[in-house]
Amino acid sequence: MEKHWLRRTGERQLVIFVLGWGAGPAVVEHVAKLLHADVLVVCDHRDIEPLSEAELAEIEAYGERFLFAWSLGIVAAECIFGDTKFTRAVALNGTPLPLDDETGIGRRRFVATQKALANAGSDEFNRRAYGEFYKKEFTPRGLHADIDELAELKALAEKTQYSSIAWDKAVVGAYDAIFPPENMLRYWRQHAELRPLPHYPFADADIILREIDNR
Repeated sequence: MEKHWLRRTGERQLVIFVLGWGAGPAVVEHVAKLLHADVLVVCDHRDIEPLSEAELAEIEAYGERFLFAWSLGIVAAECIFGDTKFTRAVALNGTPLPLDDETGIGRRRFVATQKALANAGSDEFNRRAYGEFYKKEFTPRGLHADIDELAELKALAEKTQYSSIAWDKAVVGAYDAIFPPENMLRYWRQHAELRPLPHYPFADADIILREIDNR
């Protein structure tokens, strides 16, 4: 598990991004530049674990705390930040129960992705996930690291039975080719907002800005 502070200047607000599988801080750097807040990115979910007491105290010292978790980063956030109170918590293109045919990707599809990754690499997945917005710097780790991370996220998802975070909202990409939109809508129900997005949500920075400025 990696934690990257993109800004840490003692602002009153803290924005936390928990990224999806394979992604690095570059996927949200353009968004962070638009925020008047300290920004923490959590990614590379190998060796994932909850916050320490010191880390939790540091985060809770901020007057306002915003959580944005993307894709499999949602189930990671449930583990890392389950005891943390947020001003607003928003899920982006995913659910806390991704190994489910009704509320997530589905187990068979997940396993097929693991096999394809081992056999052919991640290029096809990245094209489906990021679409026209894909840049090589978005996925900075090597194939072996990606394989290990996906296995760890799968194991975590298998242990997750319920949501420990009080999610205020879920953004569902109508063109998501990774998480079926109908499954996300089924899980999130009245909390869902359907948007014309691919699986990668940060191409539309206004999604983040609206949640912070116009909540």
